[in-house]
Amino acid sequence: MRAIFCIDPGGHSGVAWGIVDETAPRAIDAVRNRIQSSSVTVEGTEPEQIRDLYSLWIHFKRHVILQGLLSPEQLDLVMEDFTLRGGQNVGGKEGTMPERVAWGFEGYRMGRADEWGSHHRMKHYTPITWQQPGAAARYWKKPILEDAGAWLKGKKFEHERSAYGHMLLRVNILMDNRKFKN
Repeated sequence: MRAIFCIDPGGHSGVAWGIVDETAPRAIDAVRNRIQSSSVTVEGTEPEQIRDLYSLWIHFKRHVILQGLLSPEQLDLVMEDFTLRGGQNVGGKEGTMPERVAWGFEGYRMGRADEWGSHHRMKHYTPITWQQPGAAARYWKKPILEDAGAWLKGKKFEHERSAYGHMLLRVNILMDNRKFKN
C-alpha cells in the first residue's frame, strides 16, 4: 500500500490524494480502489495557496501515519514540475505562478520541518517526486479517468483531474520499479 498526495500547482492548484494498492494488476485498478481519498481545487493568492496546500498535505500525512495506516516510508508527495523553456512565452507573472506556488510550498515545508527540531515525532521529511506534465497528460483523458474512478465533470475540476493523472503516473512508475526489482 502507498499513500499518494499529488499537486498540480498554479493559479488554481489541483490536489488529489488517496491510499492505493500498488500491487494491483493495473494502475487504473489501484487508483479506482483507492481509500482515504479526495480532491480539491485550491484558489487564492500565492501565499494563501501555499499555506492551504501545506495544511492539506500535513493533515493527510498525519492522518495516514498517526492512525497507523502506513509508515512514513509508504507516503509519496508528487508535484507537477512546470519547466519554462527558452523562448517560451510565459504569459507574465501568471505564467510562472506554478513554479512560485510549488517552490513556495517546498520552502514552507522546509521551514516548518526546521522549526520542529530533530526530536519531533513528525520529523520525517517526505521528499517531493517531481513529474513532468507531459508524462502525466496521457492519463488526463476522460475514458482513463472514468475507468480509474477519478473523472470529475466540468471545467472547474480540470486541475483536480490533472492531479489524478499524476497519481496514475506515480502508481505506474511504482509498479514498473517493482517489476525491475523482481
